[in-house]
Amino acid sequence: MAARTIGLLSLAWVALGTLLSAQMVTLETIAIVPMAADLVRASGSHAYVAAGRTLTIVDIRDPSMPKTRGSVALDEPVYGLAVADSKGYVANGLRGFAALDLSNLDAPKVIGALKTPGEAVRIALTGSRALVANRMSGVQVIDVSTPQTPVALGSYYTEGYTRDVAAAGPFAYIVDSTRDFAVVDVSKRGEPRSLSTQELTGQTALVAVRGAGLSTEPPNVYVLGGGVLQVFDLTSPSTPKKVTTFKISERSQAIAVDGTIAYVAAGSDGLQIVDLSNPEAPVGAGSYTKSGAVRDVAVSGELVLVAAVSPPGVHILRKTR
Repeated sequence: MAARTIGLLSLAWVALGTLLSAQMVTLETIAIVPMAADLVRASGSHAYVAAGRTLTIVDIRDPSMPKTRGSVALDEPVYGLAVADSKGYVANGLRGFAALDLSNLDAPKVIGALKTPGEAVRIALTGSRALVANRMSGVQVIDVSTPQTPVALGSYYTEGYTRDVAAAGPFAYIVDSTRDFAVVDVSKRGEPRSLSTQELTGQTALVAVRGAGLSTEPPNVYVLGGGVLQVFDLTSPSTPKKVTTFKISERSQAIAVDGTIAYVAAGSDGLQIVDLSNPEAPVGAGSYTKSGAVRDVAVSGELVLVAAVSPPGVHILRKTR
């Protein structure tokens, strides 16, 4: 009995130590931009907000006094959005892929487009390549080195409906409706090369990556779905190692990873924050529920931007930890 008691006390101390060492994050609202908002991305001192077919730029150089700048209408709803170097890249539904010039804050414009098979729903960037997840036809690899004339390089077909794609360096990470998690080499021109595919337990809806390019640690990939966050060690892309699972909201619909902290947009469950500094033992690091249902989230330095429905708009939050 004494040994059992000591063992239980030891486990309790380990759990308490893990909780105390977590990077707890608290957030305060510093401004709300009243506007329709389905997606939000941040780059430098600007936010990019998509609602339906419209993309709008918001100046957040003074986050307490955000200013709405120009907007541009696309042919189809903006289902996926990535921003880099004053360019925007859009998964544009049945129209496929679109490239935007965002350098003029007051007059963003479409500068290139490429029809992809199926319905473009997600997008990721790696170098000069855009990876477009098409619901029924896999992932298209597109050369965007000249965004005015994007060039299709190859495709990777998934067994089920493609749900999400993330990218880091030469690799793409893909999840589909058959619960497959695939790692694909997209560095070469032509058809991407499959490195590994494994069927996961539970649903697979979202995928995100952390640690790419950091010599001190291997990349970690996170797969969300069905109320579970699964953590994978991608030290060897051909043999991903599942490290652990972590209970998360079943309403999770977007994730932004900032260093070792993940911010999860969880619909009516608000914004959930997870400390991933120890991949083997993720820890809840806070939440934010003052904005009603949360549709999307982006991080820019000390700012966390939330696309929310109550009150509707982009809620600009500041980390106070």
